Amino acid sequence: MSEGRSMTGRAQIILLILMACMLSAGWFGRGWYEDSLQLTTERAENAGDKKIAALTMGISTAIGQQIENKLSGLKDNEIRLQPIYQQEIIKPVFNNVCATDEYVRLWNDNVTASERTLSGK
Repeated sequence: MSEGRSMTGRAQIILLILMACMLSAGWFGRGWYEDSLQLTTERAENAGDKKIAALTMGISTAIGQQIENKLSGLKDNEIRLQPIYQQEIIKPVFNNVCATDEYVRLWNDNVTASERTLSGK
């Protein structure tokens, strides 16, 4: 036998297979670790989204309830008026200068007199 440390062919193959197994195990382990990190991140995001959705729903519900209360309060305090129809008498107004001041005075005196006659004064 030789004094050097040489490996037999069988030992080399076993060592090569062992190194390939270790490399594969490391490869798979790294993949599982990255998948685990991604899953943890997604779960945290989903939990945050659910909290935000719940918070938004709570705020929306509270605001909606406040608006509903204010509207019902306004509706309860609403004054309901009966429509009153009133006839207005429009007195003639002379806009044109074609009537003299004396004519306008006589016309107004006649209208006043006829109003007193009709009202019984």
